Amino acid sequence: MNKIEMLNKKLIFPPRKGKSENEPLECSEAVVIIGANGSGKSRLGRWIEEHQESSQVVHRISAQKNLDFSEYVPLTSMEKAINEFLFGISAIPQGREELQIKMMQRWKANQRPELSVTPLLDDYNQVLSLLFAKENNRNSRIVDQIREMQSEGNDQSPTISDSPIDVIQRIWKDILPHRKLVIENDKVTAAISNSDTYHGREMSDGERVALYLMAQCLCVPNDSILIIDEPEIHLHKSLMNKLWS
Repeated sequence: MNKIEMLNKKLIFPPRKGKSENEPLECSEAVVIIGANGSGKSRLGRWIEEHQESSQVVHRISAQKNLDFSEYVPLTSMEKAINEFLFGISAIPQGREELQIKMMQRWKANQRPELSVTPLLDDYNQVLSLLFAKENNRNSRIVDQIREMQSEGNDQSPTISDSPIDVIQRIWKDILPHRKLVIENDKVTAAISNSDTYHGREMSDGERVALYLMAQCLCVPNDSILIIDEPEIHLHKSLMNKLWS
């Protein structure tokens, strides 16, 4: 698998005990926060999301998530797909802060119990929709390049960059070589060796969460901060080690 180059980031943490000012942390690699059940890891993740600099994109993935998705993925424009993925709404109302919109639409802040940190996150369709939007956008650019080159009498082929779907399928072959994954024609299918294909909704919890996490990581904007609450849920230890290395 290709290694991901990480840029220096500044994370804002809450004040230490006895202090009054938030504490910044400069980091150039993944930060792992460990604690016992009930120690406040999820609440800390939410706090970090809500207190970063306004120019910094922060995308948080809840430990509680719905792993079901539609038989046919809803297709939409790139702009709408990005908004629904990041904010839980297709269009950003003018004059509204993005963080406020995210809390109300993506995290349903007005619909969850007062003491609940986060609700069940139900965005599998949204991330798959963005995968297809990025794929279609890449393919459309290639067609435009070919037509332009042909009009200039250039018969060479343009360089084709990997789409997020290309990257997912390459990683999938490395971590789950016994199962074929196909993401095309508005749906996700899988097969074991040369057996008949079946819908991706029928994959195991571990396989569906692996696809979900890869899609989330590859769809966030470049230079984002990504917070993943309990990244080990539903993943076998051997699969988890491969996925996060």
